[in-house]
Amino acid sequence: MRKLDFDEFDKLYNEDIEARHRWKKEKLAKQKQRQRIQGYLLYGIITLLAFAVVANIINGYVHMNRIKYGNASLQAEIETLHTEIEALEKQIEEKTNAMGIREYAQKELGMIPADQAERRQVQVIRTFTLKRNTQSAIVMEEHESFPAQGQ
Repeated sequence: MRKLDFDEFDKLYNEDIEARHRWKKEKLAKQKQRQRIQGYLLYGIITLLAFAVVANIINGYVHMNRIKYGNASLQAEIETLHTEIEALEKQIEEKTNAMGIREYAQKELGMIPADQAERRQVQVIRTFTLKRNTQSAIVMEEHESFPAQGQ
């Protein structure tokens, strides 16, 4: 075994202490760097969550406004349909009224009132003739129209 003198021991001891200090500094630097990265990561996650919350709130408002606009347009359409229904009900009432039916028949269909109409009597005369040696017949019709009696 070799004997160590005090200077050599002191030198080795100081080197060991310096190595431990360097190791502690490196460990502390790595720990600070890890904490810094964790801080940035936490800050990034919080920022992303805040952005997601704000985007979701804005999307909710946009969706609400879209529904509100849709409701307003549907309400306007309902009002239009109500006025159209009222107009159609009025037309139905006019057309089912006896006077309305008479006016429609006179104007649109050309009906003549009974007191203004000319009554005509139509007489149809049919004549049958059988052909000899066949089973067929000749039918002749005559139409004759003349004013009805009492006019």
